[in-house]
Amino acid sequence: RLGPWEAGREMSCCPLRKALPLVAAGGVAFAVYKLFRVYVKAAYEIDCSKFDSGGKLIAAVLKKQGVQHLFCLSGGHVSPVYVEAERVGIKVVDVRHEVNSVFAADAVARVTGVPGVAVVTAGPGVTNTVTAVKNAQMAESPVIILGGCTSILLMGRGSLQDIDHLSVMKSIVKWSASPRSVKELIPCIERAFVECRKGVPGPVFIELPMDLTWPAHVTKEVVGQMAPKGNSFPAKIARGFLQYHMSTIFAGAMDNQPGELIRPRTYTPSAGNVRAAVAAVTASQRPVIVIGSQAMHRQSEAHLLADAVAKLGIPVFVSGMARGLMGRDGRGVQFVHNRSAALKNADLVIFAGVVADFRMNYGVAVNPRAHFITVNRSRALGTMNSAIKSPDLFVMGDSALFLMELSKSLSASGAQPSKFAPWLQQCRDRENEKEAAIAANAAREPKAESGQEPFLNPVHLCREIEKVIDDNAVVCVDGGDFVGTAAYTLHPRQPLGWLDPGAFGTLGV
Repeated sequence: RLGPWEAGREMSCCPLRKALPLVAAGGVAFAVYKLFRVYVKAAYEIDCSKFDSGGKLIAAVLKKQGVQHLFCLSGGHVSPVYVEAERVGIKVVDVRHEVNSVFAADAVARVTGVPGVAVVTAGPGVTNTVTAVKNAQMAESPVIILGGCTSILLMGRGSLQDIDHLSVMKSIVKWSASPRSVKELIPCIERAFVECRKGVPGPVFIELPMDLTWPAHVTKEVVGQMAPKGNSFPAKIARGFLQYHMSTIFAGAMDNQPGELIRPRTYTPSAGNVRAAVAAVTASQRPVIVIGSQAMHRQSEAHLLADAVAKLGIPVFVSGMARGLMGRDGRGVQFVHNRSAALKNADLVIFAGVVADFRMNYGVAVNPRAHFITVNRSRALGTMNSAIKSPDLFVMGDSALFLMELSKSLSASGAQPSKFAPWLQQCRDRENEKEAAIAANAAREPKAESGQEPFLNPVHLCREIEKVIDDNAVVCVDGGDFVGTAAYTLHPRQPLGWLDPGAFGTLGV
């Protein structure tokens, strides 16, 4: 047994013995923390003067890819993008509603062949574009939408205008992305130029977190404001994490530089399909070609396409962006009226970039006994409603290249377009008959309601506009009945001289 003195000494030593491990652990933790701070400072401290803003990098890519116009409705999330775009010589056009930024970008893409670019702010800025994005999708227009969003750290935390943009846009774009570092911006924007023109062209969407687009010193200041104050251990750990986050955003930011101009891929139809089409044309007596918007994606070769179509000597009807392809006089082969009658009497029908949708009465418009050829960049589009009228030959490829190759091969084979002269005359007689009826309709005076001025005759109005259209004019027509009237009364003077909403039929474009 221990005596009183020994027992007291044993009891007094117990607390000290218990405290020693805690003191040791605390010392180790403090040392680790000090080393962590030193490591974070050495490894993750960034020199803001060494980094360009993400907006500057994006503008450099747009300039390199030939973008001359950028359409936006200014918003803080993305303001560095259009500020820097203006500095490199890109014309920035500020609109009154985000939907119009995409409509304008769509128009530029259709006419020039360079993808149109729209920049909109986060949340409602993105959701306001939905109708125009869907319109561009159905019109097959290569459009790039750059949408702002909150900083990466604040995603999902109730930040201003923070929503899941990618889910909103998923069903109406071909491709979407949300980069997480400045280093990813250049490759991401460059890929957008590839994706929007690959296969059937269409819109793409990129979400731009604001901490990637703003200058480094601004981002550092904003992130610094999120850090807790004081010298508590948790506060210091939080500040170290934020410093680490900054380093991940800007790590390797200057490693990538804008690449060379990206050329769209060429979709050449197979030689075998061209030979099969040559044989079909040679065997026919009453062929008809219908050319749609998809044939106009090679904008710089539009006049070559027109020459090739004229040499075929086959009756041609055009729709969408193909209006104006053959000029005002149609070069002796283009017709505007009685397309249904021509399709019902034809023994060969070629849809070049045209879909058998509601505009072609789902395929019912085509003579069921006619040999049917469709040319499209998409098998799904080229064979749409095949249960009603299935193509005898589907050609995967660019419609313009197909028609140019068809014309070249027929000329080389010695085929004589003159054999189609009687068929052309039948189409011309129907055309003249319809023109006379339209002239009579235009001359009719609208009836006035009691006590009101008489309404305008829309046919007469369009025929008057037709008289004053310049040779270099681009005719822009809204959807609905008005575009229907304009389509058979106005004659664009040149290829790419017509703009309408497209298959979506959007009003107010």
